[in-house]
Amino acid sequence: MKLQEFFQKFKLSEGNLVSVLTKKQQILEGTVIPSNDEGILVLKLKSGYNAGIKIGEVSEVKKLSEGKTVG
Repeated sequence: MKLQEFFQKFKLSEGNLVSVLTKKQQILEGTVIPSNDEGILVLKLKSGYNAGIKIGEVSEVKKLSEGKTVG
């Protein structure tokens, strides 16, 4: 699955604040930011770090808020 298909499936867009549950039962919360790789969802975490998650490793995504424009 490509990133745009992933965004459509979970009704996401860049700037959304999301909570992501991975297949390893890890929960990450952050803002969706642009990715240069079609297979990676990138989040800006509250700590300021960026986290890249392979979209094939995502079990569940919850949109917490619409957020702001990124880029």
